Amino acid sequence: MGIFVPDMDQEIATSNICILGAGPAGAAAALYLHHNEYNCTLIDKAVFPRDKVCGDALSGKVINILRRINPALLDNFYNNLPKSDVWGIRFVAPNNCMIEVPLKIGYNKNKEVSPGFVSKRFDFDNFLVQEVRNCSKIDFKEGLEIGDIHKSKKGYVLKDKLGNVVIQTRLLLVANGANSRFSRMNAGIEKEDKHLAAGVKAYFKNVEGFHEDGFIELHFLDSLVPGYFWLFSLPNGEANIGLGLRADYLKK
Repeated sequence: MGIFVPDMDQEIATSNICILGAGPAGAAAALYLHHNEYNCTLIDKAVFPRDKVCGDALSGKVINILRRINPALLDNFYNNLPKSDVWGIRFVAPNNCMIEVPLKIGYNKNKEVSPGFVSKRFDFDNFLVQEVRNCSKIDFKEGLEIGDIHKSKKGYVLKDKLGNVVIQTRLLLVANGANSRFSRMNAGIEKEDKHLAAGVKAYFKNVEGFHEDGFIELHFLDSLVPGYFWLFSLPNGEANIGLGLRADYLKK
């Protein structure tokens, strides 16, 4: 891979740290840097709020990460994000045999904070982006699609779809998902269909019959193995219902 030397007559914005992708990974990285007094630039091709295909489930690991970024961020999560509590998982086999696994043994939902949640990806991603917008050390550029990335003498140079130089950065964090062009073209990482899943989801209203403690449901149907059918309860009688299937089987 050659070294790109930008036109020195062209004024180029610079940043010590640039993050490509403002989904949960990129936004969390930017918030962590801000909380630790580092400036960064965050870029995303979308304008928020925007939606993504997702089951919408948030595990206890998400809670721990938010706490590590900033305890105040976790307080905002508890107080301001629409979500439903999840205390366990209900697994259903192809023969309709069911096993229920609590996320915490001996829990008391009346006295404890639930170990997991379901929140619409639309709301959760926008919650993080709103936090980003309130951070003085994060230069957030949304609605900006990066078309090309070159290694330079000082790090990386990013161009937009028209070939205009957008920014030069010393450190580039790429967090733009499974279809990342950088991963394929610059890092040489190809997608592996055996380790990639495709999904389709829809929201339904007035759904009843969920576990009283909000257990999410994973149904393993003969026609979907290796994959599953999910039913995740949301507030106000809504549910995220979808199908996930390994990419190599989807192509068949």
